[in-house]
Amino acid sequence: ELTKVLGAGARAATTAAFRAAAAEPRLNLLAADKTDEEILKTAGKLADVAEPEARRLLDALQALSTRERVRVAREVLGKLWQYRAGLVSTGAKIAGKLLSQGLRRLSQDIAGGA
Repeated sequence: ELTKVLGAGARAATTAAFRAAAAEPRLNLLAADKTDEEILKTAGKLADVAEPEARRLLDALQALSTRERVRVAREVLGKLWQYRAGLVSTGAKIAGKLLSQGLRRLSQDIAGGA
């Protein structure tokens, strides 16, 4: 799902850039579509739902003393270091899915132009 949001966001940004230049993307690969709009709308709703909890956690973190913040930061960084292989693997999966999305759209462009 994250790759759908990333791909939709990238295409929406590309479409906005083309429109700002008074042009339209010629390739489906670059153009945002209705599905992209729905994906971004849903992601926005999810972010709105999560925002109060994120704000509460951020406020709680800011209320900690400097020493406590350093302790929390060390714990978080330690966990990230422990899970680094998984993070790299996840990054590779996301990149692969984005490539797949791009290739699928490119094949639609080629089929439509033939």
